[in-house]
Amino acid sequence: MRRRQQTCAANSMINRGGEKQSTGLLLNLPFTCGSAYMPNIAGLLKTEISRIARRESRSQTASLQKASAAYRREIAALKRRLSELERATRSLDKRPAKPTVSPEATDKLRFRADGFRSMRKKLGLSAGQMAKLLGVSAQSVYGWEQKRSTPRRSQLPAIAAVRAMGKREALARLGTL
Repeated sequence: MRRRQQTCAANSMINRGGEKQSTGLLLNLPFTCGSAYMPNIAGLLKTEISRIARRESRSQTASLQKASAAYRREIAALKRRLSELERATRSLDKRPAKPTVSPEATDKLRFRADGFRSMRKKLGLSAGQMAKLLGVSAQSVYGWEQKRSTPRRSQLPAIAAVRAMGKREALARLGTL
């Protein structure tokens, strides 16, 4: 208490009204001697330093946060692209390889529904199995046999390749698909 009185006496001055008032030399904050409020300079400096440090660190990390967000978006886009490609690869793996025949040879090929049905029965295959061998749907095979539709020119070489197979070869090829 004695030290506080000495500090107040050292920092005090007399104003025009004759009242004794202190100016608080370091901060120029007026306070009256003997009041309970005395600024803690160490605490004020500590809070100001921490505020400035937070502001500086925030400004320096803002660019890093933006770059990190951009990288995350790019990684997500690459993952989506990868899953699309894997899906496309799986669907291509399910389809059998189509035989390549010259365009002149496809002009010579013809299709007859009765011959197609008898070939399928001779091989002992269902419409679904024949469709799997040809790389088409079972409904297409059924439509061809019923003469409701005809195969495309691009499908005729595959039909000719199946026609050249025997029963064992057709079943073995189905086993690999």
